[in-house]
Amino acid sequence: MKKVDIKDLKNNDVLAAAVVNDSGSILLYEGAKLRSEHIKKLSDNNIKEVYIQDKVKKDAPIYTVEEIERESIEAVKDAIENRISTSNEEELGIITETAVNIIKDVVSNVDVTNCMLNVKRSNDSLYSHMISVATLSVIMGIKIGFSESQLKDVAVGAILHDIGLCDVTVPFFGVEMDRMPATDKLNYRRHVITGYQKLQNFKWMSETAKLIVLSHHERIDGSGYPFHKIADRIPPE
Repeated sequence: MKKVDIKDLKNNDVLAAAVVNDSGSILLYEGAKLRSEHIKKLSDNNIKEVYIQDKVKKDAPIYTVEEIERESIEAVKDAIENRISTSNEEELGIITETAVNIIKDVVSNVDVTNCMLNVKRSNDSLYSHMISVATLSVIMGIKIGFSESQLKDVAVGAILHDIGLCDVTVPFFGVEMDRMPATDKLNYRRHVITGYQKLQNFKWMSETAKLIVLSHHERIDGSGYPFHKIADRIPPE
């Protein structure tokens, strides 16, 4: 590990420690492979020096923006191939192209991929789940007839919807909610609020996308959480 002046950073340098701004928010996470967008982001936040790995360990996990982009596009194509039933090849082509373009646009945002890199470091299964949900949500939005702006909000909100689960300390994967102890269930259900709190001050994220993170467990009959909203009190996105 070595300290490097921001002016001397190069593409593909790997961070050896997380970078935090003056307000305590993490700008980039340990293990991120830098691109020009990342370096610009550091400069824009008046970061003068960072720690990078001088020798990358052979087996050390390095997560890149390119990896997230590739896996996201693969998820779109896989979902369309295996989950959409239609004999209209033209319609299928339009859905595929639209979904790929929306997801590609969203994951090219360095702020989105920075959040996803953090999730991947924390829980790879959760990371895959969030990409799958974003893919299916965008496809559903296309079928409903959402505008491009709505689809982008859906994509951002869905790809980050479970970011609060990174802080959940009880087992939840493959666990039936009704079989959880009451204290564990409360801990799990808080992920919608902690996820929203992680994102609420980000200016690059729309209020609609943030609301998706907060509201993704609401149900139209009011049986969801955290606010038990019903029907038209839940935004269509």
